[in-house]
Amino acid sequence: MRYLPLLFLAFLTSCAASVPDRSYVALTPAADPKTITEFILDRLVAEYPSSSEQSIYFKPSANRNFNEALESAAREAGFQVAATPSPEAVTVRYVIDSVQGTNASYISLKTDKGLIISRTFDSNTYALNTTFLRQDTQNE
Repeated sequence: MRYLPLLFLAFLTSCAASVPDRSYVALTPAADPKTITEFILDRLVAEYPSSSEQSIYFKPSANRNFNEALESAAREAGFQVAATPSPEAVTVRYVIDSVQGTNASYISLKTDKGLIISRTFDSNTYALNTTFLRQDTQNE
């Protein structure tokens, strides 16, 4: 009985020594074959259903490839993409952040009409990540 606490402590020490020095957070493959641009456009179409009559201004980010992919997807969905902001156009602002050492990125997007989308995606393919972070729709 005297050795039981010592044995328990030895087990705990061996567990602590075997833990690798890295994060256990891992991205899981996307179950949904959509890309982040398709996901965003699906939400914009749901929020602004008359896309052929709606003009959208995307405030450009530093990621030119993503800007072009998002604008192209908006045009394919029927939206008019404005080159400059205007009172008639829905202004879409977004920030993309990358997780260093991985191919994971995170987008936080907000429209001036109150739609907010936050989601993780693959930086290389723009495929959605199954980790859902936040999605709100607010009507002002």
